[in-house]
Amino acid sequence: MQEIQSYIDYVLEIQCNMQQIHPLYKRYYPIVIVKNNSCYLYDCIDGTGYRLIKVFKAMMRIPDDITACFRLNDYHGKYCCIIGYELISKAIFPIMCLHEMVHCYQGEYVEDDLKKNLMIADEQSPLWEIQYPFNYKK
Repeated sequence: MQEIQSYIDYVLEIQCNMQQIHPLYKRYYPIVIVKNNSCYLYDCIDGTGYRLIKVFKAMMRIPDDITACFRLNDYHGKYCCIIGYELISKAIFPIMCLHEMVHCYQGEYVEDDLKKNLMIADEQSPLWEIQYPFNYKK
């Protein structure tokens, strides 16, 4: 989808300009655009640009306005930026992609260790973060 590609190219342009700010922006995290539960996975394999790698159906319903970061079983368990199609034409799209890249970086480098030290973490259920009442007073 050429429309998606042009927006992702713009994200890469901004990301390259931000590399001097923090080393996380020197890493290229996959970006998945979700439209009608179809997932369009783009990755920057060789550092020259994001390319459409694969298209697949989500195993669960994913809203078209999602912004998230999680490991994707359909892509070798890599952390990916998950962005809803409804957001790509909005000014906030590149900001949300860069924001989710921060979460990808955290996931790769510190998240597991941080969670192990949280007294509230429930190792039995990966949904504890969503279901636990904020502001984590326990």
